[in-house]
Amino acid sequence: MKSNTKSSDKRRNRCRWNQLQPGLTKGSRTRIFTSHNYEDRSAIEPTENDLNWWKRQLELPPEKRLFHVKLYLALEQSRVDGFEDVISWMPHGRAFKINDKEKFITQVLGPYLNMKPVHSSFIRQLGIYGFTRLTNASGKESSGAYYNEYFLRGRPALLRRMTRVYTKG
Repeated sequence: MKSNTKSSDKRRNRCRWNQLQPGLTKGSRTRIFTSHNYEDRSAIEPTENDLNWWKRQLELPPEKRLFHVKLYLALEQSRVDGFEDVISWMPHGRAFKINDKEKFITQVLGPYLNMKPVHSSFIRQLGIYGFTRLTNASGKESSGAYYNEYFLRGRPALLRRMTRVYTKG
């Protein structure tokens, strides 16, 4: 009987470890938790300034557009050009996910985002524009997706409200 109790205790301890408790990781690094305090911005009506800003962005040549505008247009174009298997909106339209990193680097970064084929540059730009990556705690389906409260499918004028975060360094 004692052996069963010990093995069930071990299983329970393993499960507790997998639940990501505060403290140190297995590699003795401090575990960092991201706050996912999401505020629903989908009900916000765009102002006249928002709409004019969006029109001006569309009039610019693609290489002069802001990063988040190019990303939004690439996601919208993914359905038309048939590369939803590479990058796509999540079904709820509040986040997007890169489904195939290798194809994303070759097929999307250069042609649609005018970026060098380096994934780390793209991730850095996401951070600069305030995108947050969803983790396994969000569920298997949305794990690895990125979101910003103003980056919503079908609401391009709200992109104007996204602020670029400047960091020292």
